Amino acid sequence: MFSVLQVEKKPEQGLFSRILETIKPRQPTVECYGFEYGAFYRIILYDYGKGPSLGQLEKLPEVVLKKVLVPESLLLNTDLPFRPFDPSPYYAVLLQNTAIDLVEGAEIPLYRRKVGVIDPQGIYQGMVFALLRHFTSAEVLTFEPKRYYNFALQMKNLLGAQVTLHQNLGGLLGSRMILSPRSYGQKEELHGITPVFSCGELKIPGSLPLVQKLDVTLPFVIGEIPSKDILGALMLEKGCKICRQKKADFGVCEGRRISKDEMRDYIV
Repeated sequence: MFSVLQVEKKPEQGLFSRILETIKPRQPTVECYGFEYGAFYRIILYDYGKGPSLGQLEKLPEVVLKKVLVPESLLLNTDLPFRPFDPSPYYAVLLQNTAIDLVEGAEIPLYRRKVGVIDPQGIYQGMVFALLRHFTSAEVLTFEPKRYYNFALQMKNLLGAQVTLHQNLGGLLGSRMILSPRSYGQKEELHGITPVFSCGELKIPGSLPLVQKLDVTLPFVIGEIPSKDILGALMLEKGCKICRQKKADFGVCEGRRISKDEMRDYIV
């Protein structure tokens, strides 16, 4: 079972309480948290104004620290006594489901369905395969083209679908939409109307519509942990079938939260 780390900030206290907290920090608490999709440990670490005392985590049982989702603000902290669990492989699943749902809901004719995928490391062939059951062709940005050569041939023989490789984002602008499971950024300006969707953050100067931080709405919020990270951990660790079928409920565009219906407006 995996764990989710929540940092809980406590209100400012008097001098005596602050001294006591410095001498003997409050121990983190652990509870088992369950809902309809599965269960996990919830670790609550306390912050009294000088940052959370990460050393306290070392005192927790090993089973609790085996796989831990941590807030983004702590991901690069070298004081963590464990390696944070990475749920990002799930982002490709969530994004492909969302893209298919958007294009099917917009009733776009099949001959007008071309999808762009940002895959610098050449690791999202599975995502592209799933997309090509609903799109006629894929334009892929990758810096590892050798990883796509055999795959592109297989897609041509199996589905009659064209997979074209590019080394710059401009080659994807003729697509109905561009998908980037993880964060992506570049310095080159690009202009056009092709929307870019991502579960991460996008830094692409120019006029392209950027819909980022796609996520799912759950009946609870645990600190700074995105819901998609919890669903990702449940899928990767528990094989949660419902999580595998989820689509994003919202994203962020120009600093504003937008709904799935608003996302669909960008591809029509």
